[in-house]
Amino acid sequence: MFRGDLARDGHPAGATLTAAAAARLALAWRVDLGAPIEGGPVVAGGIVVAGTAGGTLTAVSAARGERVWTVPGLGPLGQPLISDDKVIVGSGDGHLYAIELRTGERLWDWRAPGDRPAILDAPIVYRGLLLVGIGTQPGAPPEAGRLVALDPASGDRFWASCLRPDCTPGDGIASSVSVDSAGIGYVGVGNPDAAVAAFDVGTGRLGWQRRLSASRSPGLEVTATPLLFSSQGRLLVGAGSADGRFAVLAAASGAPVWSRLLSNPGPASSVSGSAAFDGRLLFVPSAGTPAGIQAVRPGDGATTWRHDTPLPVLSSPAVGRDVVVFGDGAADSGTAGALVAVASGDGHLVWSFDTGAGVVASPAIVGEAVYAADLGGHLLAFRPAA
Repeated sequence: MFRGDLARDGHPAGATLTAAAAARLALAWRVDLGAPIEGGPVVAGGIVVAGTAGGTLTAVSAARGERVWTVPGLGPLGQPLISDDKVIVGSGDGHLYAIELRTGERLWDWRAPGDRPAILDAPIVYRGLLLVGIGTQPGAPPEAGRLVALDPASGDRFWASCLRPDCTPGDGIASSVSVDSAGIGYVGVGNPDAAVAAFDVGTGRLGWQRRLSASRSPGLEVTATPLLFSSQGRLLVGAGSADGRFAVLAAASGAPVWSRLLSNPGPASSVSGSAAFDGRLLFVPSAGTPAGIQAVRPGDGATTWRHDTPLPVLSSPAVGRDVVVFGDGAADSGTAGALVAVASGDGHLVWSFDTGAGVVASPAIVGEAVYAADLGGHLLAFRPAA
């Protein structure tokens, strides 16, 4: 799944890549999917799956990059999920699709309510509920932001919950959902509230909602997926916003713990990528000025190190044993971008690979392998050379 686990910390147990191994990463295969890839690849059972902005979902073998199946005509696709024997992926035209993992057979197609809805976030399955947020298509009048729970087997709806009273337009969702062990979900909220919201996963009932910025200027949406982590014995929620701010809140109440301006706003959302956590430090990406990634202490937000990049970082970092992997590149760049690995201890450059196109999708670390995608339409795999 996106970020590897329900906490969305980008540091799943199966990510065993070390800095020493990352320094030896070499391209194992590259597959051209024919259109920009904005959602990161997901991997399960020896299969890698990615969707394109051109509406094609493709599965390839993790070992060699050989195509297993391709499903076209799905609309601009975001970040997929592999759950049991299904690939579930949302589209920018408001559809959610379920595809059989081994064969590519279409199982069901659910469309979100509204005139021009969009499903821009990565779906998640928790205790038999398929959770997804609904936003608005670019350039369209605002839809009512909704959270929805479906049956993963059939696409039938269990519940739907609007973020604003009486389902008035606004608060569209482009963030994915994180879930804690008590069954409370957390999600980023768009304009006009630009907040993090907590809700009961079983019922959709909304709990607290907290703005991340004191400003009410348009465009300060929270598109980053909230990160769940523990510090000093309590559960915390961390998320960034478009004004370059990263905030940490108490999971139980939404009360602010600390908030810091980590960068100046850039041409794209400054902290639109999701942060990662390795149990010691938070790794926060930035598309503003300076662009790059910062390691900050979870208790007070003090910066431990900063690695600057020439291009904005819109992708969410993935963390191995002692290494952080992320992509850089502008959201509209088909000509410049890179995949980068830095040491988690001090941020020094371990490895980089010039992709020739922006990398806004989040990489996935599986064992010592790294899977990534770029806006040039390439799905890539890297493994340490002998």
